[in-house]
Amino acid sequence: HQRLVRPPEIATPLEYSVAQPLWRAISNNYRTMNTALMRIILQQFHLIKYFAALQNYWLMRRGDVMRGFSQHIFEGLLSGSADWRHPEALTDCFHRLVTDAGTCPVLDEVRTVAVVVVGSGPVPGAASSSVVALAALGLGLRLKLGFPVNVVLPGECLAQYNRMLTFLLQLHFTKHCLEGLSEVRKVERLHPAASGVVHAVQLLRYRMLYTVNGLINYLFTRITIVWEEFQDQLRVCYDVDQARELHRKALESLVSICILNEPKQQNIRYAVEKMLDYCLHLCQRVRTFCPTAVALASLGASCQGECTKLTRDVAKLGSNFNASHLLLLTIVNKLRKGEKGPAHLFGELYIRLNFNASHLLLLTIVNKLRKGEKGPAHLFGELYIRLNF
Repeated sequence: HQRLVRPPEIATPLEYSVAQPLWRAISNNYRTMNTALMRIILQQFHLIKYFAALQNYWLMRRGDVMRGFSQHIFEGLLSGSADWRHPEALTDCFHRLVTDAGTCPVLDEVRTVAVVVVGSGPVPGAASSSVVALAALGLGLRLKLGFPVNVVLPGECLAQYNRMLTFLLQLHFTKHCLEGLSEVRKVERLHPAASGVVHAVQLLRYRMLYTVNGLINYLFTRITIVWEEFQDQLRVCYDVDQARELHRKALESLVSICILNEPKQQNIRYAVEKMLDYCLHLCQRVRTFCPTAVALASLGASCQGECTKLTRDVAKLGSNFNASHLLLLTIVNKLRKGEKGPAHLFGELYIRLNFNASHLLLLTIVNKLRKGEKGPAHLFGELYIRLNF
């Protein structure tokens, strides 16, 4: 559809006088059909259900399904095996989880949603960064889109949703690996002399988890706000052109929230990726340390040498992580000061990532409780010592 203009091939006023009513009639009929088509897509082809599927699986809103599916992926990545990544096996796992949780009677995700793997290289091991491991895998989801749903929701936009899915999986993969470091406490029971390095690992792990959880909470909060606003607007949308424009704007906002807007967000993306890499390097280093320490304990030998090496590596990783965290805070702070409007996207992200301010507040509260407690237990005194690094 184009606006009424005088076509260049019309040379005389008589031709234009004939064409003008024709174009007006075409325009009026287009608006009528556009409105009717939108009503059909919404009511008979259940457009809202397709967008709900995008939110549930690509944006990981349906936790019961996506938690199990992501766990399956993470275990496969950490195992280093290639068997788990076949699209048929991943699709079967996904469909089984969807069936157990309950499918949508209208959309039937078992029939319309499938897993795709476009990566052709070797499976990255557990030592690889989250960016390399999941981006190289080329993991994504495919949604069957037929006419007329694809008029509003074209298949090409699924590439953007799969990019967001990959980024969200990267964050959850890092969180999964950090949470698995609790096994390092076994070493402290076997080797009491290793309590110092175990304490250092735990402190750095808590700091990393705080940052990763802050990013995850920020992303899912902002994604939910944008998506709910888009859904509300879509339900009262009266024509196809408006629906396409609403979806385009929502998709642009989601891509920007997930810091995938190249090249504008290249710096902040780099800082986040470096931070995730240092988190995973710590996880890999501790995983190599724990079996060695357990083996030495079974032989009755000391692990002092291994503890010294781990202490040095943890200090280096902590320094690198702090540098990347400071770089990210600096970039976000600059963006925060320059943003306009009521949203304050980067202002909220800065608050969630500013570990020092939150940690200082926690220390202040614990210190007050410590000074006021009585008796020999000194619970808050011990907590203050452990937190004050």
